[in-house]
Amino acid sequence: MEIRVWTDGETQATLTLGDCIEVMATLEPGSIHAIVTDPPYGLEFMGKAWDDMGHGNAQQARHARWLAEAYRLLKPGGYIVAFGGTRTYHRLVCAAEDAGFEIRDSLHWMYGSGFPKSHNVSIAIDKQVGGMGHRGKAIVVAGDGGPQVGLVNPKGAERHVPRTPEAEAWDGWGTALKPAHEPIMLARKPLIGTVAKNVLAHGTGALNIDACRVGTDDNLNGGAYSAGASERHDGAENWRMKRGKQGNAGEYKPPSGRWPPNILLTHSAACLPPVPGAPHACTPDCPVAALDAQNEGASRFFPPLDWDPVHDVAPFLYSAKTAKKEREHGRPEDCTDKRWNKHPTVKPVALMAWLLKLVGSAPGARVLDPFAGSGTTLCAGLLHGIETIGIEREAAYVEIARRRMAAWSELGE
Repeated sequence: MEIRVWTDGETQATLTLGDCIEVMATLEPGSIHAIVTDPPYGLEFMGKAWDDMGHGNAQQARHARWLAEAYRLLKPGGYIVAFGGTRTYHRLVCAAEDAGFEIRDSLHWMYGSGFPKSHNVSIAIDKQVGGMGHRGKAIVVAGDGGPQVGLVNPKGAERHVPRTPEAEAWDGWGTALKPAHEPIMLARKPLIGTVAKNVLAHGTGALNIDACRVGTDDNLNGGAYSAGASERHDGAENWRMKRGKQGNAGEYKPPSGRWPPNILLTHSAACLPPVPGAPHACTPDCPVAALDAQNEGASRFFPPLDWDPVHDVAPFLYSAKTAKKEREHGRPEDCTDKRWNKHPTVKPVALMAWLLKLVGSAPGARVLDPFAGSGTTLCAGLLHGIETIGIEREAAYVEIARRRMAAWSELGE
């Protein structure tokens, strides 16, 4: 089953239903410029069978199978960007390195919303010694409106009160932290020759830095552009860079933004966007607010990934993970389900678009997503005119992705 979406008469995105390894085997070697994907983390997330990859070496072997195909399909110097789980990321990276990839960096997507899957030690001890009281302990999740008074758990029980001395000694202890980031592997198939030769021969091997810079109104004349490395002519706005002793580098052109870092920040869902004359209002657990509290203004160094308001889609900057309006974009009018897009790990379109621009925005580039899910990578490609190829094994997700792609293609460049 193959579904295509056309934009301006040209095929911009292709989605295929099938096992990624089987479908990848049908593609020509060296036909892909970059891979941007969100593979299973191997955590058996929400009991989903597709996220059960086994454990330890078995999980690494599962990654090795699709990564071997990825290596075969990529052109020399082609990049692969793949998300991973905090507990299983190392299996993904080791498998990629064993497949022949060079590990270039690890990116980190940081957000404010996450539910701690922690074991309440006090309850466990009460159970163990036969003094079990109320079950459960209320936990405030980032983005649900902030701290509240008198919380109860979903079943209506009050906060657990230890019933035994042993449990009381361990009250407030758990076994896990709240998730607030996901690591992203950045790897590259080895070059053939120098970077320059590889780029000219294959159109791969480099990152699109300028397309991913962090926009700013700050004066970026520091470093190489400071007074010690340049001459001033006709006032502060007319600079001429020095080059060695000749001083003939030409007119100074300020950079279009800060150099893109390997950390991506998002606000919590409950943060309010800025209004004229006032900054955005953050919740106490917002990672942006926490960073600025320690070093005022430090968040300006990280990509905000602003959304174009004309698209009428919730901006990535002010959402924790993926906003409901964005997730449901493409929803059929006759759908009566409260939640139409039932994929449990939908990434923000702006996040995938930033990654696509970084590694797959060269002229004529083709980007592959072997684990397309509900089609976010393909939606991002359609939005920015980047050709993408998606593969998804679950038929239900393919149908959701098809509708999302059609909706997002209407918003494209």
